[in-house]
Amino acid sequence: MKYLKKYELFEKKEEKKFTGKNRIILLGPPTVGKSTISKALGEKLDLEVISLDMLQKKFGGFGEKQEIECVEYVISNKVNTPSILDFGGGQVYRGNVKDLLKGYKNIFVLIPSEDYNLSQEFLKSGHEDRLNSLMRDPIKHILKSLESDECEFSDIKKKKLISICKKIISGGAGELKAGEIPKASLDKFGEILEGGFASAPNWDTCYDNLYTKKHDKINRSITDNIIEAFTEGGNRRSKSSIVNEIIKKCKGLT
Repeated sequence: MKYLKKYELFEKKEEKKFTGKNRIILLGPPTVGKSTISKALGEKLDLEVISLDMLQKKFGGFGEKQEIECVEYVISNKVNTPSILDFGGGQVYRGNVKDLLKGYKNIFVLIPSEDYNLSQEFLKSGHEDRLNSLMRDPIKHILKSLESDECEFSDIKKKKLISICKKIISGGAGELKAGEIPKASLDKFGEILEGGFASAPNWDTCYDNLYTKKHDKINRSITDNIIEAFTEGGNRRSKSSIVNEIIKKCKGLT
């Protein structure tokens, strides 16, 4: 009986690890590497990774109201499993989200560098890489597939979709449903295209800088756990070194 009680106490203590306000929260600007680090951290600690960007679709998009609702949901008791919360680049700046995170012990902000100007260079470069992988490359492949003789769609359907693709490629707004994307493109781009493809006006030229000095000030008012993603020499740090730094700073491990 004595040992059973000890086991029950141990089990209850284990349940509290990384649940509630002990969960790990990763913040930071787009393209800094939050999702990559969250995944590696989840594998290292055997924790579920909840991507708020992916979850956001269930709340109707990325408007301020919807983003606040998404955050309120993941920090509620409805989602209280041992987990890592991988925030989108701008959610923490929405409404009262910053205040909702008060009391959380394991908040980490991933930034490119403490050198502000260097950070801007890295983020702009990362933004272009992201546009290529998520937007330019898929839409160009879709167009090429539609223009191919091997495309499974009728000529009438292809003509309509080719027009939409060309509009998107030129920087315009457009939308393709999953059933309007050729199988060859779906096979190549997997998760990116499984729910369809959409673009906003001027998507190819707009750059939303979510790491201004104002944003940096907000980040540091939330936590002093600031993690640099790049070395002083401008090289991206290894995943393992960042993960180990986060684990070392985590509270509630014992």
